[in-house]
Amino acid sequence: MASIRKVIVICPNTLKLNWQREMRKWLTRKFSIGIQYADQPWLGRACDIVILNYDVVHKFAEQIAAIDWDLRIMDEAHYAKNPKARRTKAVLAINAKRKLSLTGTPVENRPIELWPIISDLDPATWHPKKGFFRFAQRFCGAKHNGFGWDFSGHSNEAELQHKLRGTIMVRRLKCDVLTELPPKSRVVIEMEDERSSTAIRAERTEWEQRRDMIEALEARVAVAKASESREEYQAAVDALHAGQGAAFEQMARLRHDTGMAKVDQAAAFIRDALENGKVVCFCHHLDVVAALKAEFPQAAVVTGEVPAGPLRQAEVDRFQTDPACDLFLGNNAAAEGITLTASSHVVFVEGDWVPGKLAQKEDRTHRIGQKNAVLCTYLVLQGSVDAELMRSNVEKMNVIDMVLDRQGDYAEPEVTGASPKTTVDVVPANPEAQMARATFETLAKEAVTFPKAALAIVHQGFKVLAGVCDGAFKRDDCGFSGVDVRIGHSFASQLFLTPKQGALGAKILRKYHRQLGAEFMEQLDEALNREAKR
Repeated sequence: MASIRKVIVICPNTLKLNWQREMRKWLTRKFSIGIQYADQPWLGRACDIVILNYDVVHKFAEQIAAIDWDLRIMDEAHYAKNPKARRTKAVLAINAKRKLSLTGTPVENRPIELWPIISDLDPATWHPKKGFFRFAQRFCGAKHNGFGWDFSGHSNEAELQHKLRGTIMVRRLKCDVLTELPPKSRVVIEMEDERSSTAIRAERTEWEQRRDMIEALEARVAVAKASESREEYQAAVDALHAGQGAAFEQMARLRHDTGMAKVDQAAAFIRDALENGKVVCFCHHLDVVAALKAEFPQAAVVTGEVPAGPLRQAEVDRFQTDPACDLFLGNNAAAEGITLTASSHVVFVEGDWVPGKLAQKEDRTHRIGQKNAVLCTYLVLQGSVDAELMRSNVEKMNVIDMVLDRQGDYAEPEVTGASPKTTVDVVPANPEAQMARATFETLAKEAVTFPKAALAIVHQGFKVLAGVCDGAFKRDDCGFSGVDVRIGHSFASQLFLTPKQGALGAKILRKYHRQLGAEFMEQLDEALNREAKR
């Protein structure tokens, strides 16, 4: 709507970044979007859309009241179910021309919880003051117990649903929604916490340093492949292995620090999630599990410290059957051989380097006996390496799912008139695969027949690429990998290339055929094929 210019969004603290990201992705008009923090100046005058969490609304009550809001959005509106709570009073005091309250659980325990929300949205039907007692008598089984009125009951539920649907509620039945939902969905939620900024900066700095070191060592190995010295090549390989081991140990320590930095916000997220049912939570480190167990004493726990056999199974059974045990905490020890279908929500406080291991853990709930669509939530700290890793892993798992589980999208082409002796052209391996297979020995064999005419063309190709590449660590705007950047600049700076370097260089250049252009690649192919035809 063109008339909507000023919007305020109130949501749980862990969802603020998600709201900002999704709005930037889906809004078709240009809005300035700001996240309001308790210790920062008020953003309402500078931003079209202000996002803040329930517990800080009261701190900006005066500034909020001074603005004419076109739209107020309450996400997880059941947070305002208690009319006596400070956050409920602060949020419902916000005046706006339009109001939208979103929740999947408008009634968590009893109908009386609806009153603050519906009387706020539709005061004409549900008058905030005059209508309360009438609502309580009709729909909450109101009765006087000798000490006062008790509104904790329920009555005339069908009439209440009909009246809500006829006025302000848009709601679809779960059984209808599930037929349209994928059996398993994933979401990465970024969290912010100034207290964890030190851990994030340390992780980021170390990651970039280690990545730089590993790329340099990998490039050294690749260049040494094309050298004439077997000893030089072996020394480069040994240095790479040693560097990889040191980098793994250092990143493992930083990964632990990042995991511990997430505990407080993860606990808050889990606490909110438990309001909608049981939750399965996976971590990596034992002390992260222990910290969460301290927050949720009722949780069942399966880690390597719990002996395999009856003790582990007892924890699983307790989670599956005991209503009071609403949280399961586990690490890699709980990734196989157990069923946790009492929950359809899996929360990852710490992830894994390997997507397949994450999928294994997801499938503790996504298996036979599960009646609901499974939601897998990955909690990461904004700006952390962990955030990049989890987004990448989730993307990989979604691709794997499409490849393995998608049905009905492909049909074998019909073959007509083919004789039994019909042959099929073999598609050449992609450049990445060719590079991976290139060894010191294979390059030596290829160098024997590598055309001299192609050497100058390969050399020129690297000079062209070096002129448009800024030496990025991983991938710059032109799409160069960090390792290839180092190899390319090394080759481009030489006076001439040897046949071994030419053979390796031709493989690399094929990866960047778009940057070099069709004319250059035709020239290279012609030079390579001319010799092959002789």
